[in-house]
Amino acid sequence: MPDHVLGGGQIGDLLWVVGHPPDGTGRGRWWPLPGPATYSAEHQYWLFTRLDPATWELIVSTPIRSPRPDVTVDGAGTVWVTAAGVHALPQQHMSPPKLLDVAELLDRSRLR
Repeated sequence: MPDHVLGGGQIGDLLWVVGHPPDGTGRGRWWPLPGPATYSAEHQYWLFTRLDPATWELIVSTPIRSPRPDVTVDGAGTVWVTAAGVHALPQQHMSPPKLLDVAELLDRSRLR
């Protein structure tokens, strides 16, 4: 790995690491990002980075609000992360994850 990571894991073909947002001064410079990125200072966050399981090349990084998230993948390939709520990870680099309203889903399932 080009730089220190806090943790990571693998589920099937999903390989990920979690680390601090880079500031360009470490041995990895800006890795896993291509360069400086604008971060929201509203909340502390960490970077969740998906890696190609064969090459370990970067697929996408996204900010999350937990250094040790629980991670799963559903049948459609959506990656779900618990980090200050349950979130679907985006496919676009550095996009915020989409919050899943679990209570609403449970309410809708009862109405069926």
